[in-house]
Amino acid sequence: MTTQTTGLASGTSFLVGTTTNIFVVTDAAGNTATCSFDITLADNEAPMAICQAVTVQLDVAGAATVTAAQVDNGSSDNCGIASLAVSPSKCAST
Repeated sequence: MTTQTTGLASGTSFLVGTTTNIFVVTDAAGNTATCSFDITLADNEAPMAICQAVTVQLDVAGAATVTAAQVDNGSSDNCGIASLAVSPSKCAST
């Protein structure tokens, strides 16, 4: 019988970094052997930023705020996007 004691199960998506998998094999006589191996997943692909132009209206004070969600037009990353930001996010009429 083979039992996995540590790590992610077969078919599971691995996260970026190193995951150690450990297996224990037991025969009919109760003898056991253990093996382990590391799976290292590196994210070497840069995210793809896709922006769109937006039009905002100034408030009564002559200021406006823009959010990253407003200018994002389908940005992506092979490991998921951790955060979106826009800079500058505020402007004021001078």
